Amino acid sequence: MFLKIKNKKIDISNIEAIIFDMDGTLVESEHIWAYAKQKIAEDEGIKISTDELEKFIGRGLNDFIDEIITPENAEHRTRLNQKIQEKALENYKCNINVIDGAVDLLKAFKSAGMRMAICSSGPMEAIKSSLSALNATEMIEVIISGETLNIGKPDPLPYLHTLLKLNLKPSNVIVFEDTISGLKSATSAGIRTIIVGNQAKTQKFKNATFIEPYLRNFNVTKN
Repeated sequence: MFLKIKNKKIDISNIEAIIFDMDGTLVESEHIWAYAKQKIAEDEGIKISTDELEKFIGRGLNDFIDEIITPENAEHRTRLNQKIQEKALENYKCNINVIDGAVDLLKAFKSAGMRMAICSSGPMEAIKSSLSALNATEMIEVIISGETLNIGKPDPLPYLHTLLKLNLKPSNVIVFEDTISGLKSATSAGIRTIIVGNQAKTQKFKNATFIEPYLRNFNVTKN
């Protein structure tokens, strides 16, 4: 079996599962999170630029809170985290955009008998809303949310945890990611990683197995 990208192929005969990041990979939602982070930072008396916000794409909310807002203590951090989530999750499903080709690729992997998982820095409620928008809730076997882990991407822990839940070795899995922090997390866990999304056009992704911005250019074939 092969994963075909335009006129190139990747042999996936030994692959048993596909792990997807969510935001920026299957759906576009970064604009929602950026707005929420910006508003809560402003409430704390901190103005943040678009360039500063971009540094936190693909990373957990606590990284943003610790580095930009610098909370007084753990309780303050928890409150800020909740406020950002509440702001972002207002009409979340109505504001996200399904990435062109995402639904077709998920269906192609499902038809090929692949197991599928989500490994996202986002909260579980956002992940479930995104899966609903993708009509993919029943396709996904394992969901790992950053809100349940002590350490997020770029640390390998999120992907190591996903492998544990799938009960698979890194060599039997491929990851789809869209950020440098996601790539570092997956490759540090020993997993081959394909980079997609808008950042694939502008950023340098060392150690990526393949780079292709558009999901619509992927297909699964038998030969």
